[in-house]
Amino acid sequence: MERLPIGIQSFRAIIEDGDLYADKTRFIYDLASKKGAYFLSRPRRFGKSLLLATFKELFSGPTGQDGDPRGLFEGLWIGSSDFDFTRKFPVVSLSMSGGTESLDVLKDSLMEQLNFLNLTENLNLSLTLPTSALHMVIKNLSLKHKTRVVVLIDEYDAPVSSNLADPKLAVAFSNFLKSFYASLKDLDDYLRFVFVTGVTRYAFMGLSAGLNQLADLTFDDRFSEICGFTTQELDRYFGKRMPSVLSLLKKEGSLPKNAGRAVLRQLLMDWYGGYSWDGKTKLLNPWSVLRFFYKPGFYDYWGEMDNSSSFLSSLPDNGDKDPLVLAKDSFELIPQRAIRSADIGKLKTVPALFQTGYLTVDKVKKIMYQGVFYTLKKPNLEVRIHSLDLFSESMFAILKKTPQAERDFFSMAVRDKDAERLTDVFGSLFAGLDPSHHQPTESFYNALVYAYCSKLGRLALSEPRGSKGTPDLALLFQTPSSCVCAVIELKFDRGETAKDKRKLVFRLADDALKAIETKDYWRPYKAQADLLVKIGIGVTYRGECLVKTAE
Repeated sequence: MERLPIGIQSFRAIIEDGDLYADKTRFIYDLASKKGAYFLSRPRRFGKSLLLATFKELFSGPTGQDGDPRGLFEGLWIGSSDFDFTRKFPVVSLSMSGGTESLDVLKDSLMEQLNFLNLTENLNLSLTLPTSALHMVIKNLSLKHKTRVVVLIDEYDAPVSSNLADPKLAVAFSNFLKSFYASLKDLDDYLRFVFVTGVTRYAFMGLSAGLNQLADLTFDDRFSEICGFTTQELDRYFGKRMPSVLSLLKKEGSLPKNAGRAVLRQLLMDWYGGYSWDGKTKLLNPWSVLRFFYKPGFYDYWGEMDNSSSFLSSLPDNGDKDPLVLAKDSFELIPQRAIRSADIGKLKTVPALFQTGYLTVDKVKKIMYQGVFYTLKKPNLEVRIHSLDLFSESMFAILKKTPQAERDFFSMAVRDKDAERLTDVFGSLFAGLDPSHHQPTESFYNALVYAYCSKLGRLALSEPRGSKGTPDLALLFQTPSSCVCAVIELKFDRGETAKDKRKLVFRLADDALKAIETKDYWRPYKAQADLLVKIGIGVTYRGECLVKTAE
């Protein structure tokens, strides 16, 4: 089997070393076969850099060792197409991710990249400023090779997105990049192909001014699969690995003994899939899938490498900056124009969550005379876990509480099966939030309880299934004398027609406790702790609650 290219973004290195490569060249053919300028937005760790590296090798005119002009592309889809591999184009490939610390660092990084081309291409240019250097390098490459130039720009927005917490620096980066990208203006006769990637589309920061036509492929359903793995690709490229992975996970108890490929495939989709930009094609995060098959286990791989949390916390307050928005699973009727682009300092929270990968397109709705609208949702378990972790940090800050103090109080209340104290715990949790934060859904209050408990003990995130399902939450924590497991179920009712909300929450708590009992939610955890406590929570809209317990 091919080696897994963990963290490798060089197409040449992957192909020459015989590593696994998901063949996306049928989409690349459609774009590279004609003159054009394109932009693609995708979250981090979604394969944008490898895509640009593939374009770079394609246009550089690959030649195989046996003289085959297809070179590195022999055996791939495009290698059997009518693409003209004999033509070569000079390529200017720039990455903006290496100059985010300061404007001087960015300028030095760009000059280093442009001077490398100046040296290797023997252009003999005197380059002083990045803006004029880009213009000069492109024009002189074209004149030298007597053909047009390919320009590839990776993470074009990184300097700005990495510094939103410092508005002055972000604006300084933006102003510089506007002039840098605008230097592409009047170079149309010298350009064969332009491809730009990024996470956030800041009105293109001058790119649209520098290029006459910059087609945005972000929501183009013809290219929805250009990054990420489809379920078919999951089977095609990882199918040979599945038997050994299944055997390993069964041996360690992560999967039931009778689980087959269908179960593993569905779990991978649940954990790492669900991404979509057209509401139809569902994709898996390539980084997380590669990490899973490298060392099998269901973990939050995306959260380990994601720096979007600092990006989100640094967003300006545009009237919608509510950290508890991370607890919501979906948002309806979001206009495309709202998530398509933004100006510096005006990016709102929901569009930022979408562009950074915390939300994805679930449904698309076209309304006559009004445009295109989306239902956005969290794509998978990995993202839910990571976003709820960020949410819990924000929630404790809002409540002005510390996890350590809450952990001691909560663990003693659970150990003593003290329903009254636990009612106070969850009641103060719900009541401590501004009424405007509350959402009239059970999932919102479940998210609050999950976020609160995630800081108090060890959550059973991939718990084994009982005979009739799973509880909302299972929490393990160590007291001085024993290991305690709390099995928690929550029932919600808006309570709009209830004459006596106290009776209503009593009934809801009773129903939640009965569900734990009758559906055997508790059984898989009985052997994991010295003491198992069943907790039923009843809650109404705006946080009226009551807790019932049983051993």
